[in-house]
Amino acid sequence: MSQSFMGLDGFIWFVGVVEDRNDPALLGRVRVRCLGFHTEDKEKIPTSSLPWSHIMFPIDTPSMNGMGQTPSFMVEGTWVVGFFRDATEKQQPVIIGTLPGYPQTTSNKELGFNDPNAKYPKSDFLDESDINRLAKGGADGKSHTSIAAKEDKRDKGVLTAVTDQTWDEPASTYAAVYPFNHVYETESGHYKEFDDTEGKERISEYHKAGTFYEIDSSGNRVLRVVGSNYEVIHGSDFVHVKGSANFTVDDTLNIKAKTINMVAETMNELYTLHNETTTTLTETYTTKTETATTGTTTYSSGDMIASNISLVGHQHRDNPGLAGAITTVPVGGSGSVTDANGNTVDPISAALAETALDSLDLSTQSNVTLPTTVSAYPDTLAKLDATDIITQSMMANDAVGKDELKTLSTLLVKNSSGTTLKTVHGAGD
Repeated sequence: MSQSFMGLDGFIWFVGVVEDRNDPALLGRVRVRCLGFHTEDKEKIPTSSLPWSHIMFPIDTPSMNGMGQTPSFMVEGTWVVGFFRDATEKQQPVIIGTLPGYPQTTSNKELGFNDPNAKYPKSDFLDESDINRLAKGGADGKSHTSIAAKEDKRDKGVLTAVTDQTWDEPASTYAAVYPFNHVYETESGHYKEFDDTEGKERISEYHKAGTFYEIDSSGNRVLRVVGSNYEVIHGSDFVHVKGSANFTVDDTLNIKAKTINMVAETMNELYTLHNETTTTLTETYTTKTETATTGTTTYSSGDMIASNISLVGHQHRDNPGLAGAITTVPVGGSGSVTDANGNTVDPISAALAETALDSLDLSTQSNVTLPTTVSAYPDTLAKLDATDIITQSMMANDAVGKDELKTLSTLLVKNSSGTTLKTVHGAGD
């Protein structure tokens, strides 16, 4: 019976070194120089003359239609073990695994069994195990560069909206112990970790630029994006923060929405400068308190209506036609102002606030005296007739706008001692 049949002609296996991975068929094949079967003399057997070796993938990769893990991940200089499907010709090698070791020297690209590109092994990884440094956990005194990079770029002292409150980006909780940290790292420096170290279990994914996320043993997650971050959600987005949330933007925050609904038990707002532009603004409050040192409110049209409003302690300027654009100090106000003619107008005694402010009813006064014309009030009518006295009945009937007072621009109400008790503007046309 013929023995020249795959599986019956003997099992010939080998150990070798990958010298080329640029498979023109895009099957993930590699060229391997096999110990004992090939010489290291590249003039006798150049890399281009080595047969292409197929790769045996694990059972969780179907090796069909791009599914599973593709392509194979070996580099020039990788030591492998395999067998020949054709035991006689030895032109159909199959790679079944790779072999880590302790590199002693860098590549000599002039000889076989070396990386022809002289890239691997790297000089800073000589005389140490080929197992990833993150997986070794520093047991050999070698530290992965990403550990220091994470710490060096950690954000600290971030201000919040609460006065004097700051927070720091948590430090990495990496504390792997060999052999419990399972690491997958690519050539450029991206890696994933699944760390099963007892009490220090973690999951981490790291990009060579420094963007990463890490989940610690308590389930806390840290995410750092060193570039810009974009998130697009085609459906709805729901976020529930059961504790507090702090959102700090060092530059400008722009929010655009069709409708914004905000519900809060307490809302505190602090602005250095606050500008609002709206087409229509409707505000409804049960109680509203506003305090400002200075400010200006301007309306081109409309009314301000209040059932109970206090203007004590402020100054205002009346519109022309009501008081000839003369600035006044309200009853009970403080300080003094200058009228349109440059003259000082003193505040009115607070004692008259309750009786005079609501209706200008002067019936409680025994008489009202019109002084003679004085330079401080040039628009004041000195007298209506031969006497300086206007009786209660004349004033109480209609203190502002009565026929007897039509020519008045400013009315001074004095007591019997000649002290001004009230200044009435707008009596005249």
